[in-house]
Amino acid sequence: MLLCLRGLTCKCVSGYGDVFCKVKVKEKRVVLITGDGSFRMNCNELSTIAFYNLPIVIVIFNNGVLGMVRQWQHLFHEKRYSQTVLDRGPDFVKLAQAYDIDGYRVDSIEQFNEVFAKAI
Repeated sequence: MLLCLRGLTCKCVSGYGDVFCKVKVKEKRVVLITGDGSFRMNCNELSTIAFYNLPIVIVIFNNGVLGMVRQWQHLFHEKRYSQTVLDRGPDFVKLAQAYDIDGYRVDSIEQFNEVFAKAI
């Protein structure tokens, strides 16, 4: 089963969607692939994941911006960027650990492949 929300994950459903999928389809593996902006707006769902011990793998692409909002500012608002740069905190590994969830930081595709294989 693949649930792909595409642009709809901007600031709204990524955190809730993965929890919903895991609760409804218990036998399937759930992997959330999200940007740092969307994850920041839904990171409260880590408490739900930890409380119910849900085996959800979360991959965060930390590009330091609110991706979809910045894209629209770039395309339709003559590159007038406003409040889209995420240049401060949090440390996502420490945030995961605060909920007693394993967290890893990777800086290369080799590291990603190793950590992702362990997580799956």
